[in-house]
Amino acid sequence: MDITAEQRKKLKSRGFLSNKDGKHFSARVLTRNGVLNASQLRNLSEAADKFGNGNVSFTSRLTVEIPGIKFEDVENFQKHISKENMLINSRSRRVDALTIVLNLILTTLVSSVTRILPEK
Repeated sequence: MDITAEQRKKLKSRGFLSNKDGKHFSARVLTRNGVLNASQLRNLSEAADKFGNGNVSFTSRLTVEIPGIKFEDVENFQKHISKENMLINSRSRRVDALTIVLNLILTTLVSSVTRILPEK
């Protein structure tokens, strides 16, 4: 099945990035500050095996990436992860860059505050 440029664009806006082979996609799954519970981890593992290539990657943006998803499996993948209340990251790169900058500022601020606080 050939995937049109319009279909790729639509999937990208929904958080599914095209893989280099042009036939598969990676889903970026949102976490709550990089934290997943055991049920969510099991669900993602099952989804990676069933719909992807079996790999699960953790990104620097505190999301989880599942590569190797076939075009025809995108909807089923989303339904599967929604069982554990997980969502695909459909934000734009601009917002992601802003998130990285804000995380860096917050980390620096927390680090500075902990250095000046007296030890107990």
